[in-house]
Amino acid sequence: MAKKKIAKKTVSKKGVSVGVNVKNVASSKASIKQQYKVAPLSNSFAIISIVGIIISAFLISRSPSWGFAFLVVFVIMFIASLRSMRYGPIGRI
Repeated sequence: MAKKKIAKKTVSKKGVSVGVNVKNVASSKASIKQQYKVAPLSNSFAIISIVGIIISAFLISRSPSWGFAFLVVFVIMFIASLRSMRYGPIGRI
């Protein structure tokens, strides 16, 4: 059998060449993906976060502290829905 050749990339940092094993980088990404599980979120969660961001934007003009607080919460909800779409399991909920 032929031996598999492991690809290496050379990264230079301030004139120092360092060999990076591509196989180790790929396996570390796979192990992180196995450890980190994302819960599937419904479509209404994303819609509520978008509507909440719009309402919070109008609320900032009336009460800046409450408007900003709600804006932060709804932005975090929106980011969570995007992460769920990208990294969540494929299939039915």
